[in-house]
Amino acid sequence: MSATWPVIQSVRGAWLALCRHPACKTQHLIGFSAELHEVERLAAAHMKDIQPPQPTRDALAEVLNRLTAARAAQGLSLRQLAARMPYRSSAVSAWETGARTPMLDALAAWSDALGYRLTLIPIGDNRP
Repeated sequence: MSATWPVIQSVRGAWLALCRHPACKTQHLIGFSAELHEVERLAAAHMKDIQPPQPTRDALAEVLNRLTAARAAQGLSLRQLAARMPYRSSAVSAWETGARTPMLDALAAWSDALGYRLTLIPIGDNRP
């Protein structure tokens, strides 16, 4: 757990977990218990809820890298690619450099402009 959030402290014989994560906007109580391990469990569960799992970030990075490589392979400039999309070349540049994260509709427009389609493929027991 981070040193900044959550904050776990003892107050009058009970353990408190306070969240100060920027995604939560305000400091708030996660939970309290006489048992430290229970408060640590509650804090860990809360942190998991507000942070996307690492594989999601890795998967997004892979998609962004592939789209960037596809643009380069097709010999398109940022302006040429942006002309095929409802976005400016500065937005595409920010996505490619990682300065900003594109939303799903932007990813779809970006992939369509390069001749690709984003597809959801079921795995394991998630098949319809």
